[in-house]
Amino acid sequence: MLKDVHTVVDSYAQQVEQRQKQAIDQAKDLPISSQFRHQLTDSMQASDKSQEAMRLFKLEQQNLAKADQIFLVLKNNQWEKKNNTFMFYEDIPLQQFNALYKEILALNSQMQRVEKQTQKEVEQKL
Repeated sequence: MLKDVHTVVDSYAQQVEQRQKQAIDQAKDLPISSQFRHQLTDSMQASDKSQEAMRLFKLEQQNLAKADQIFLVLKNNQWEKKNNTFMFYEDIPLQQFNALYKEILALNSQMQRVEKQTQKEVEQKL
C-alpha cells in the first residue's frame, strides 16, 4: 500500500514541477517588454516557492517518510497487538516507534495549522 502511495506522490511532484517550469518558460516567450517578462518570471518563481499548497505537500511527504520508518520498526522487531496497542518485546523499538509516532502527530498539527491559515487567507480575500 505504501508503495502505491509513494508512486502517486512522486508522480504528483513531477507533474507540479513540470507545470511550473512550463508556465515560466511560456512567460519568457510572451510578447512584452523584457523588463516586464523578467518581473513576471521572477514573481512566478517566488510564488511557486511560497505557495501554501506546496508547503502542505512537503509536510505530507515528511509524514509519509515517517510512516515508512514506523513500518520498518514494525517489520524489523518483534511485537504483538493487544487492545489496539502495539506491544514490543524490547524497549529500543518501543522508543523508536513512540518517537516516530510523536513526529507524525507534530506533522499533522503543522498541516492543520497550514490549512487553517490558508482558509483564513482565502476568506479575507473574499
